[in-house]
Amino acid sequence: MDWFFFFAQTKTPIRTEQQVASMTFDDIEQYFEEADTYVANLFSQGVNWDEPIEQELPWRTDSGIVRKSPRQLLMHAVTHEFHHKGQVVAMLRQLGHAPQNTDILGLA
Repeated sequence: MDWFFFFAQTKTPIRTEQQVASMTFDDIEQYFEEADTYVANLFSQGVNWDEPIEQELPWRTDSGIVRKSPRQLLMHAVTHEFHHKGQVVAMLRQLGHAPQNTDILGLA
């Protein structure tokens, strides 16, 4: 999610690659809570969701200027999360575990 923080005009990623590589489950939970707080703050600030942000991507050499709106970045984050959810469910099935219903509407 660091790319989202970068585009949302923070100066640096909130975690280095080395920190991410050694994270525990508790660290990951805290990381997600920080991301939730950050996004909630964006909503409360009345962000113009359609006004493009133009930035070079420091993690991609020769990216040039990338132009994306906060709406596009948030939608990318949401759909990317779905992608990883599907990967986890597929891995669980391959390991012989039947995941419970992962559809939020189907949860009690």
